[in-house]
Amino acid sequence: MKALGPATNSTRTAEQTDIGRFWADQPMLQWNRAWRGISVAAGLSVQDNARFFAMLAASGSDALIACWEAKYHYMFWRPVTAIRAGGENPALTADPNWLGLVSTPNHPEYPAAHGCFSGASTETLSYFFS
Repeated sequence: MKALGPATNSTRTAEQTDIGRFWADQPMLQWNRAWRGISVAAGLSVQDNARFFAMLAASGSDALIACWEAKYHYMFWRPVTAIRAGGENPALTADPNWLGLVSTPNHPEYPAAHGCFSGASTETLSYFFS
């Protein structure tokens, strides 16, 4: 993380930079774009669209509520915090000025909201189209 993640002087490839920027977007925005594309591709009626988006919004919201409760239960620090502090490991060198490629959200790392929301979305999509 320390070598691949900094804003400048990174060892990552251009493809890795693109991937990092892609995943930096909010999962709700990423998934909402996907839902709209799926809705159009499936040719859903107005009624089915209402049910489709309501189910996805409800499951995503429930997942994020549980995710945020867990984040503040575990209070696991983010890589940027560990890098700046040296990971509280004497074998590592602290870098108090380290900045990542993308901005770091101001909430705990674990569990990842991307995973919480994505899991809810995929399960709901599977249920809706089964």
